[in-house]
Amino acid sequence: LYLSDLQLMERKVLLFLPYSPVDQERHVISLALSGEPWVCPVLALRSYLTARSQLEGPLFVHSSFRTVTKREFLAVLRCALRLLGLCPEQYGVHSFWLGTAVTAARCGYPGEDVTRLARWPCMTP
Repeated sequence: LYLSDLQLMERKVLLFLPYSPVDQERHVISLALSGEPWVCPVLALRSYLTARSQLEGPLFVHSSFRTVTKREFLAVLRCALRLLGLCPEQYGVHSFWLGTAVTAARCGYPGEDVTRLARWPCMTP
């Protein structure tokens, strides 16, 4: 994601996901303010953006403006999981795709939309 893929609004944030080679439709993720400020993704993103340089480029960068890599992200995620007493080997980038699909299904999104969000191949009868 790039800074330009983000749209801040009063009570929500829109993330415009890049096009996928599988699906030519650009997906939009809407994050709404949470009633629990300590876990609110919108407030967390706003705090991060206050500290982040406003120069265009990748959304997640180090203070040196170097892009946060997948490996670095996973290292921090796994450290946080260990602190929570969870087994870090059970989590990876795939956990976010699976979490998105499960959440969409629980929210009542049609099966085709869940499949597309998860970037799974469409199953035809």
